[in-house]
Amino acid sequence: MYLDYSTYQTLTLNAMTELEFNFYEPNAETYLDQWTHDRIRSLDTVPASVERVMARLVDGIKELNGDQVVSYSNGVDSWSFVKQDDVAKLYSMAVRILPVELISACV
Repeated sequence: MYLDYSTYQTLTLNAMTELEFNFYEPNAETYLDQWTHDRIRSLDTVPASVERVMARLVDGIKELNGDQVVSYSNGVDSWSFVKQDDVAKLYSMAVRILPVELISACV
């Protein structure tokens, strides 16, 4: 676990319940492991930048897993769902915050 609930509460303005956090945190960790090529797992301590990214990812993933329908029209049914662009925004945020040695595939 890269982020515990008490640290999460200090890093977010929209703290969710501990039950919700325990549900979304593993999903956020999976994204981060994929994006960092599992490099965080080999570190002795979790850097503060990783904790900041994790707090934002947990919040962002809750938004993605919330109401999936973005728009609806009933002129004879029309649906819009959350797009991959939303995950791309989370990735872009992670890239801006994390040090290059964690995020780059070339390191």
